[in-house]
Amino acid sequence: MATEVTLPELGDGIESGDVLEVFVSVGDTITEGQDIVEMETDKATVPVPSSVAGKVSKIVVSEGDTVAIGGVLIEVEASSGAATASEPAPPEPAAEAPAPAPEAPAEPAPAPAEPTPTPPK
Repeated sequence: MATEVTLPELGDGIESGDVLEVFVSVGDTITEGQDIVEMETDKATVPVPSSVAGKVSKIVVSEGDTVAIGGVLIEVEASSGAATASEPAPPEPAAEAPAPAPEAPAEPAPAPAEPTPTPPK
C-alpha cells in the first residue's frame, strides 16, 4: 500500500506554498529525510524532505502547483524493513530471556567506622 507524503508546516502563518522543483521521479528509491521537492512561500524557499523511505510510486504535484499545508506531494511504496507513519512495523516476537544466574551469597557489609572524637581546644 502506498504512503502519502504530505506538505508539512513551513512556518507560522504559512498556509501553502508553490512547487519550484520536484527532485524525484516515479520509480526512484528514496530515504527518509531526502529532499523531494523545493517549495516557495511568501517568506522563504525551502526544500521539503520525505517522511518515509521507499520507492516513489506517484508524483502528485508539478512545478508551479500551489499546495496547501497537508496536501499530498508524492506517494511512496514503503521499502522492505522500513516502517512508515501509517504502517507501523509488526512487533517482533520477544526473544526468550536467558535463565538468571544463581545469586552468589552476599558478603556482609563492613561495619561503619566509628567517629573519632575531636579533643577540646
